[in-house]
Amino acid sequence: MAKHSTTYYDGTEEYLAVLQRQKQYMQDVVVRRALLEGGRVLLDEEIGRALFLNESPARSPETTALPLGAIADGLRMVAREYEGQQQVVIGPNAKTAHVAAFVELGHALVKKTKSGPEVIGDVGPHPFLRPAYEASIEGVFETVRDSMREGIQEVTRGR
Repeated sequence: MAKHSTTYYDGTEEYLAVLQRQKQYMQDVVVRRALLEGGRVLLDEEIGRALFLNESPARSPETTALPLGAIADGLRMVAREYEGQQQVVIGPNAKTAHVAAFVELGHALVKKTKSGPEVIGDVGPHPFLRPAYEASIEGVFETVRDSMREGIQEVTRGR
């Protein structure tokens, strides 16, 4: 019958502490940095597509809910931790989200009158968020992968 034995090495506690610090650094710095760099790829694509909306010939002061460029200016990237996981949320801010949804999906064209709002037509959809995602997702993954690879090399070299 084999005998069970336990072996202790000098410095085990210190080694475990180093590994724990590296793990924490990976979570706090490397993963967050990779997500932000990847998120920037998507955000830039969304902004470029939102700026294209400014060139629409249908825009007029009577039918525009927001100033020119407000949707592009309202696109944001926010890093957060949710249920122990790092996340980056990208899209319109609270001030422009409702209008961005109308633009993305289409809506009724409403004009303000003395007797109240009057529907004067329909505005077709002008998708920009979903196409931005589809156009940039491979670049996002590539950027996150490359950033993670660099971060892992940084950690294994001892920062």
